[in-house]
Amino acid sequence: MAQLRVWADANASLVVGGLGYPDPLATAVRSMLVEAQGDPQVVKKSLGDWYDGQMASTSRLYRQHMRSISVGIALVLVLVFNINAIRIADSLYSQAMQASCGARQSAACLHAHAGLFHVTGWGAFPGNLGALVLVPLGWALMVALLTPGADFWLNQLSRLRGFGSSG
Repeated sequence: MAQLRVWADANASLVVGGLGYPDPLATAVRSMLVEAQGDPQVVKKSLGDWYDGQMASTSRLYRQHMRSISVGIALVLVLVFNINAIRIADSLYSQAMQASCGARQSAACLHAHAGLFHVTGWGAFPGNLGALVLVPLGWALMVALLTPGADFWLNQLSRLRGFGSSG
């Protein structure tokens, strides 16, 4: 206890990195020692509470920054590769429709499903007003889907798989 007090007193008065403020840990420990009045259990509990508070604050800041970074990365990927959720959904629907054409493979059926396999990348930009609304909407939807990250989607898939077998 005496060594802790000597350390806290010595370091609380130091200037950290020449920036003009005292060491926050030493300052916190020093105030805990004064409040505890020599009781080691009170100091131990105070240190634990302080540490938990610091970790909660750090975790909150980390989540906020990671959310911003995830949105930024998702936005870059979506715009660089032109990944559009609406176009992907339309392509999947069209592939199902093409499979329903079956052996007929009529010209009308094939024409209806032309361009199926171009779900990402930059092709000819459609010039109609509906596309001008749907393309940015598809991009925004894709950014929203990419932002939570792989852990989120793996957890959702495992829940879905567990949901089907739990009955």
